[in-house]
Amino acid sequence: EGKGEEENIEPPDPIDTATEPLCPSVSELCGIPIKTMLDGGLETLDLESCRLGLVESYLLSHGLKACSNLTNLNLSKNKFKAGAILQMKDVLMSMRELKSIDFSHNLICKSGGVNLSDVMESCDKLECMKLNSCELTNSKVEPMIIRKSKENPEDIIPDMFAALKIRNVMANHKKVIVLELEENGIEEIILKGIDMRLTVNRALLHSRSDFEKYVDDKFLLKEEKNKREMVNHITGVEVDHGHFMREKISKVRHHIGEGESIMEIRRREKRERDIQEEAVLAKRAKELEEKKRKKEELEGME
Repeated sequence: EGKGEEENIEPPDPIDTATEPLCPSVSELCGIPIKTMLDGGLETLDLESCRLGLVESYLLSHGLKACSNLTNLNLSKNKFKAGAILQMKDVLMSMRELKSIDFSHNLICKSGGVNLSDVMESCDKLECMKLNSCELTNSKVEPMIIRKSKENPEDIIPDMFAALKIRNVMANHKKVIVLELEENGIEEIILKGIDMRLTVNRALLHSRSDFEKYVDDKFLLKEEKNKREMVNHITGVEVDHGHFMREKISKVRHHIGEGESIMEIRRREKRERDIQEEAVLAKRAKELEEKKRKKEELEGME
């Protein structure tokens, strides 16, 4: 009988499958407070500028499994790349209490940004994510500065896939109020869409005054832009072009419980303006009549 093909079975990863501390007597490893993490009570983990990379991401994946109460995670200014983000992705997605994640100044590139967008989508309590200077529009693993030395800079086209995926996740995420994506070469139109959602989230999640400010800014800025004073050359009366916009704002405020009194104020102001305009018209008519009378008197004397 012929021998069957040998099965290629990979041994399980000892770190991923470990159920007990690998080194119970070690309190810190590669700058990572392993013992503190495995104790399970950690709420904030700050490992900024600890020179962590792919190897350390395996240790972090193991330690973070015990940090069910972790709310703030700062891994900025390290040496993480896309592979490290992929290694930590599953455990980060399972951490439902996370409120703040900072991966700024890591070369995670486009694929790392895509994986972190999945993390954002899974962490429904997440309020803050910082991904500044991560080369999210770099479609390759090499830093952009090296790519520009090897390739023609004009042939390097920024890849917006990760940024678009983050924007799409933000469209349905109601908790995130801070999302920093500076120094990534992301197109302005994408950033504006994200910023609009952040403004809505801040208004809806925090206070009524935030929501009112959002509504006021939306309409008042437009009113300020379009506001102008025009003089009618015949009557000399100033025309109020902002009246209907103010009425619109008052109606919006009415829906949030404040509009009735505001609209009454606006109507009173309009009535006062009408009275003033009528007085100006009457005065101008009287002046014209007086000029006409004097002119007729002069003609009669001649």
